[in-house]
Amino acid sequence: MNIHAVRSDAHMSSYTVASKFETDWPFLTKLRDAGRMAASAWLDSASDSVGKESSVDLARDYLS
Repeated sequence: MNIHAVRSDAHMSSYTVASKFETDWPFLTKLRDAGRMAASAWLDSASDSVGKESSVDLARDYLS
């Protein structure tokens, strides 16, 4: 099983926990656009590993 993660930790760390309750359209479109940029960057850097190997180290990134 290969595991991949499209993340934007630097961008998301700028939001507080309270942002989970923000539902206004400008905020949601800002998140959408940030997600698209993160996905594009991920595709540029890791798309070669899809179907071959994981592009994320679960132990390092999520368990430590």
